[in-house]
Amino acid sequence: MMRDELEGRVRRLERVNGVLVAALVVLGGALGWRRVTAEVVRADRIEVVDAQGRARIVLAAGEAGPTVEVRDAAGVARATLGDDAEGTALYLRDGDGTTRVGVAQFAHGGGGFALHGPEAKGAAVLYLKGDGSLTFYGANGEVQARYPGG
Repeated sequence: MMRDELEGRVRRLERVNGVLVAALVVLGGALGWRRVTAEVVRADRIEVVDAQGRARIVLAAGEAGPTVEVRDAAGVARATLGDDAEGTALYLRDGDGTTRVGVAQFAHGGGGFALHGPEAKGAAVLYLKGDGSLTFYGANGEVQARYPGG
């Protein structure tokens, strides 16, 4: 008699256990599918990674100032936006990591836009503070032309 009673209790516990497991699965799924939001997320560094775990977007608050970096699949920083004591700048780079386009607003009030040639040889630089200037540099860094002249 005692054995039948124990077997009955075990069967009831197994059924209850099955119901509890099913309820936890449903509840976990519902919570997992719910979008979690927060008013503020605080971190020194945030990395957005691709399916292979490579950092593709990096937001960092470094000693010099904040930066946002976009990297290609090889890990090369292709775009960087930063702000520091010198000013605010955006740099676009080629696959070798060479800066090809730079845009900056300097702390002293001037601003500029630069287009650089392959391997950073040669450039066209538009700079504005006061009257401003447009300068063309050759592959060896020599000034080819400047407007206004000077």
